[in-house]
Amino acid sequence: MGAGGKVAKTADGGTTWLAQTSGVSVRLHAVCLTSVDNGFAVGEDGVILHTQDGGAHWAEQSSETTATLNAADFVSSDEGWVLSESGWAPGQPETLLHTTDGGQTWK
Repeated sequence: MGAGGKVAKTADGGTTWLAQTSGVSVRLHAVCLTSVDNGFAVGEDGVILHTQDGGAHWAEQSSETTATLNAADFVSSDEGWVLSESGWAPGQPETLLHTTDGGQTWK
């Protein structure tokens, strides 16, 4: 995860990494995988990406926010939460998004 939408994949526990194309140019901050093939990545400008093929292809989902998203946690391929960068800092708005349909809609 990183600047310029960079994504990397490992199949050997982190010994080697293979670069993948995310399709976005913003910095990505977190990734959460629910299986070998299914996962989500989040980052700046409210970007949420979803893969269903182990990261070979990423599709952007509409988060309806421009907040920097810093964390993602999914309990299944359908249900998950995403938290903004400002999080719990005093005086800063926080964004907590929830989906129950694999990211088709976020509330």
